Amino acid sequence: MASARQIMALPTVDPAAILAETGAPALAGLVSDADKAVKEVVVGVRRAGAADLAQASDPWHIGSNTKAMTAAVYARLVEAGKAKWGASLASLFPGAKLDPAWNDVTIERLMSQVSGISDKPVMAGGWLAKAHADKRPLVAQRAELAAQLLSAPPSAKPGKYEYANLNYVLVGSAIETITGTPWEQAIDALLFKPLGITSAGFGAPKGAAPWGHTPAAGGGLTPVDPAGLSDNPPAMGPAGTVHMTLADHARFARLFLQDNAILSADSVKRLTTPA
Repeated sequence: MASARQIMALPTVDPAAILAETGAPALAGLVSDADKAVKEVVVGVRRAGAADLAQASDPWHIGSNTKAMTAAVYARLVEAGKAKWGASLASLFPGAKLDPAWNDVTIERLMSQVSGISDKPVMAGGWLAKAHADKRPLVAQRAELAAQLLSAPPSAKPGKYEYANLNYVLVGSAIETITGTPWEQAIDALLFKPLGITSAGFGAPKGAAPWGHTPAAGGGLTPVDPAGLSDNPPAMGPAGTVHMTLADHARFARLFLQDNAILSADSVKRLTTPA
């Protein structure tokens, strides 16, 4: 995000040269100021070996950028008087039996990746494969995972930074408890609709959209059909399964560049101040 003057001062970049250098099938970028998109460039094809060109209207999987959106949803609940900053995990998960080590951990610690939660033990236990096969409602899956994590002592050191997707699965579960709706419905109602974001969805985008790729055995990239296991399991949604167009992603990013009716100045400051 930059001003028009800053944009004019940027060095010229050849997107085609970047594709040639990296081997990526496509490249897309958007520059915005506080009010609107200023420049957007999309080059390449939607998947390696295919002829259909990537388009500005294509949705892109934004991965862990979803975490910032989940945090913004919680901030909106605070502003609506339905949640509060400094909330303890005990208050956010009233049905869970917490290990005493979690007593002083707050929602901010989850959001800041300093809670003491680590992905490693859960992933080593095969959770990803189990979650892909789990057909129960996502609310139940996330609540069960939260209860499992919080019933045992922290697997990482509380107060020390350790990036963990599970922190945001718990934030999403807390949002579900507060709103009484799945996180997917809450983020749509509290963030996407108010911002005019119409292209958002969950998981790898299907239809006319860029595909994900994995490294091929002999070099290069192998496209991954979005109809298969092409993303993290849906239960991990609050940590990173959103897709949308770059123009819609910029609508969210501009929240942090302007005064707006969606987030107060206090919320913006809380969301952007390092722990």
